[in-house]
Amino acid sequence: MSPPFTGWGFSSPFVTSPTGAGTDQQRFFGVGANYDFGFVNVLASYTNVLFNYSDSSGLRLQNGELGVYKRFTPAWLVGVSYVYTAGDYSGGRSPHYNQVTLATDYLLSKRTDLFLTGIYQRASGPGAFAQIYTTTASSSHSQTLVQAGIRHRF
Repeated sequence: MSPPFTGWGFSSPFVTSPTGAGTDQQRFFGVGANYDFGFVNVLASYTNVLFNYSDSSGLRLQNGELGVYKRFTPAWLVGVSYVYTAGDYSGGRSPHYNQVTLATDYLLSKRTDLFLTGIYQRASGPGAFAQIYTTTASSSHSQTLVQAGIRHRF
């Protein structure tokens, strides 16, 4: 069974078990909040994801995120976030991930903006490797991604 999302040019490292078995069921729960303090916005979220694989193994991922963003002008936004992910495979392997994102966005019009994002991820634990979502897996425990672009919404 081929992993889902491959037709879109990206994949998740968790859609197959360590032995290559496909996902039979995926369940998730999440909660988040955002508060505007007037001078800065703070966001926090928690998600719990459970993958059940066709080889009867499973994986639970628990993610905690904390972020801060500020709008310096009506057109310019800057934000930073930290995500900690704790994984637990039913076979005993427990990968952990630390990810930091720094991003800025500048509105040129209501529908067009410029963006710049930098992401750093560090994986730890037995057999863990870094893989920032939408990218291919790193051959090491860390991975960095920088994206810049212009976006137009239709």
